Amino acid sequence: MELEVQGDVAKAVEGALSVEAGGGMPKVETRMTRTDEDLKVDLFSEDLPSLRAAVNSFLRWAAMAAEVAQDAQDQDNTYQTSPHQGN
Repeated sequence: MELEVQGDVAKAVEGALSVEAGGGMPKVETRMTRTDEDLKVDLFSEDLPSLRAAVNSFLRWAAMAAEVAQDAQDQDNTYQTSPHQGN
């Protein structure tokens, strides 16, 4: 299974997933690689139920991290463009 995240949220997703990618999933080997803009997560398992559980978990964690990162970015952009900033 391969999951790719692109853009500014890739770093946030990488941070959120790095703990689990470091061996937190039994019977699943995880590899993460990141370039400047992209994050790639590879999950490997010979045990289908373990792989299914890992895929479900990683997709939920990635979606949550991406949503939080996007919300934070939107808040920062709103603050920077506010006409009342600094008043």
